[in-house]
Amino acid sequence: MRTLPTYVKIALLSLFAALGSVSWRSLVPAAEQPGSPKEAVAASTAKAADLKTDLQMSAGRPLAPPTVTIIGEGNVMRSSDTKDAGGGSTPPWKEVRIVNIFGFTKKPKIGEKITVIPQNGDDAVDLRVTGTKKRDDIPDEIWWEVQLEPIKGAAFWNARAIPGRPEEYPFDVIVVYPAIKSARAVNPATLKPASLPPNTARETVSMAADLNGDGAADILIIKFCCDNPRKGEKSGCDYVCGKTFLKKAGGWKQVSKSQPM
Repeated sequence: MRTLPTYVKIALLSLFAALGSVSWRSLVPAAEQPGSPKEAVAASTAKAADLKTDLQMSAGRPLAPPTVTIIGEGNVMRSSDTKDAGGGSTPPWKEVRIVNIFGFTKKPKIGEKITVIPQNGDDAVDLRVTGTKKRDDIPDEIWWEVQLEPIKGAAFWNARAIPGRPEEYPFDVIVVYPAIKSARAVNPATLKPASLPPNTARETVSMAADLNGDGAADILIIKFCCDNPRKGEKSGCDYVCGKTFLKKAGGWKQVSKSQPM
């Protein structure tokens, strides 16, 4: 018989303690006790997603992707006091930020966290929202410009740019709101054609991300030539269009699209 994790025991016993029937502290080792029943419930809530994933994997069932409200895109920008002949920043870097964030049709709250998934395959990071601005410069559409706190993690500072990109703007990112700790990048080159949405060529997949930790893509960022949806943006396009797909229980769902104005 499988033993329940300590944080689950604490959550259950906290309920009994609130009713005055038993002391949860008397049944949990002191080294594993949080400061209060309220903290115990918070701790168990924070780990609930991990427990669900563990149980699903044990039972051999497919994992449902976490709930996502917004999927957007952005660029990594690294700035410094040194410039190259063309005026672009060069190392050593002074600051690293995510800029040109696009896709927020709802306003996030200041202080909330957003998950940033880098195109180069490095680990995702969670960044706090520091500012928002309502925009109405796209016909018949309201969207929100979002500013995030600077990146502290060394990976974004030290990573080399992907081929064809300057070191100042080394790669793009997928941004996910609300934050999802299990999110990570998926290499588009590993995707099987049968796993993609109908009429989608693998060469048009610009970025992909796994949300639930099972290794399969749950988000696809598609970039293609506007006059030929089967040709990727790297093939040379007069105009580039885009689509964003999110995997749902019934398959892929297109959640947004973009085209030149």
